[in-house]
Formats: sequence, structure tokens, C-alpha cells
Amino acid sequence: MAPFLLPAQNEPILLIETPGNHLPLGIIADITYDELSISLAPGDSLIFCTEGLVERKDGAGQLFGFECMLAVLESLRGQPSQIVLETLLAAADAFAHGLGPADDVTLVVAQRVAG
Repeated sequence: MAPFLLPAQNEPILLIETPGNHLPLGIIADITYDELSISLAPGDSLIFCTEGLVERKDGAGQLFGFECMLAVLESLRGQPSQIVLETLLAAADAFAHGLGPADDVTLVVAQRVAG
């Protein structure tokens, strides 16, 4: 799944579309991945997650989805990476009303610090 750019300032959250294949690391031994460079301002965060996060379901089968994820991220601009990570996972858990994920959930938040 493509990463999200969460700007610290009031700019749109972006889905960073990456060129080339999107196979997970380690699936094929000798594969070449394309590189992409972006600039981050202090406080900007990159959000990497597996589909298991956005595919969390509630008891009625509704997906947490991108809309819920983006709404949570909007409220977290400029917050430390640990807060972003914990809040996003807690929001998905609350949405699911105690139902466990049907797929693995991996979430990484990388943030540029001032300096």
C-alpha cells in the first residue's frame, strides 16, 4: 500500500503513489524496486501501513477505510510520531468494537524532526 504524507502545516494529506511494482519486500528474491524522493518539512510525517489497517471491519462489516483513516490523520497534524501511531491504531480498534483484525496490521510512522 502506498504511504501517506501528513504535512505538519495545513496542507492536504497526500497518498504518495510510487512508480513500478508494489510487491512486498522479500516476496521475490531478485527484484528491482524504483526509487522516489520527496522533501519533508520539519514535523511532516510519512505513514506506512498494510491493508489490514484500512480493512478493519466493525460488527456490521463496514470497513474502517481511507475516509476514517484520513479523518483521524487530520486531527494529528504536528503531533509526535508515537502519538500518531497510537491514536491511529486506537481509532481502528474503537471502530471495530473489539473485533480483531482479519489481516495483519503493520503501521510505521516516520517523522522529520526540526533541525
